[in-house]
Amino acid sequence: MEITFQNRREDFAEFYSHMARDTEEGSRIGQGLFAEWLLMTTAVSIVVGMMVASVNGSGIVFCGLSVILFLCLNGLLLLLSRGKPVFMLARNAYKKQERHLRQKDLEVFLLPKRLEADDETLTISSRESLHRWRWRVVERVDLTANCLFIHVGACPVVYLPRRDFASEQEFVEAGKALEALRAANLGKPIGGE
Repeated sequence: MEITFQNRREDFAEFYSHMARDTEEGSRIGQGLFAEWLLMTTAVSIVVGMMVASVNGSGIVFCGLSVILFLCLNGLLLLLSRGKPVFMLARNAYKKQERHLRQKDLEVFLLPKRLEADDETLTISSRESLHRWRWRVVERVDLTANCLFIHVGACPVVYLPRRDFASEQEFVEAGKALEALRAANLGKPIGGE
């Protein structure tokens, strides 16, 4: 199987959403950030409540203001995230990583690429790079509405945009074929022949 594809800068948005929504790593990042957010809003609410109560001298004001402030801050997060704060926080964390890309890395990412897959290996190549993996190290093949994602290990994710396929059917069939190749190699020992 051979597929030629080319990523665009806007493909990053689909990647961020996929990682935040569909992967354990994204879920873990989002949950950790949400826990930090709750801890921070709790601390801010208590400190502000204590400052106002110290001026006013009322414990009831302290409790009431702390609770109201906590609810307002978290209500704002829920509104901004459209009810999905864990997803939004994880997606934003992935998006922040984009600013660490060097121009050279971006230029390589945007080059036309070729995917070659056979029973043993998955190869992605461009004019500047060559990556080859045995199928047994490919963790997942995910098909979303706009991209075909191939997860290799914990880090490398290859994504093929739907626009580079002649039809929706060809896009879906490619995803199923790649998943079948991955599944056929499950359980094979790493480093073995």
